[in-house]
Amino acid sequence: MISERKHITLQFKVVIVGPQNSGKSHFISRLKGEDQYNYIQTIGVDFSRYTQQLIYNNTLYTSNFILWDTGGSIQFQEINKAFYRGSTAVIIIIDINDWNVLQIIEYIQDIKQYIADTQQITLIANKTDLDQFFNIDDLISLVQEENIQFQMCSALLNKGVIESITKLNEYIIRIQQQQ
Repeated sequence: MISERKHITLQFKVVIVGPQNSGKSHFISRLKGEDQYNYIQTIGVDFSRYTQQLIYNNTLYTSNFILWDTGGSIQFQEINKAFYRGSTAVIIIIDINDWNVLQIIEYIQDIKQYIADTQQITLIANKTDLDQFFNIDDLISLVQEENIQFQMCSALLNKGVIESITKLNEYIIRIQQQQ
């Protein structure tokens, strides 16, 4: 006798933040399957949708991500804080070639003020295609210290983008099953 797999549909609000020119919008365009990307500065926030199916513990999950792509310039950082409320997760995207530990700590501290302990923070280091990135030991220590996920990708080459969101999806589903 073949048992039918249970199917659950979920919806997640995911806020994406990070410094200007870190590749947030390009990351989202790759998730949506777009091959071409023309840079246009995000003013305030842009919204996108991404759907991923995932089998976890013999259950088929259809996860609908509502992605809040926030402007990275300093003038938008205060307004971005209002977007954290009600989010399932927050992704911080940085340029692996141009990052500052203090800036990342500031992002993490700001986010933690507005989200619950069950909401995930993921740090994604983008632009790994440039092969000139700094020593990431401090970055790895920081994510371990803060107990957040860490992924690396190249939105330009479309490497690690889907894997990054899949890891986040698995984490969210696991946490929801434990509740």
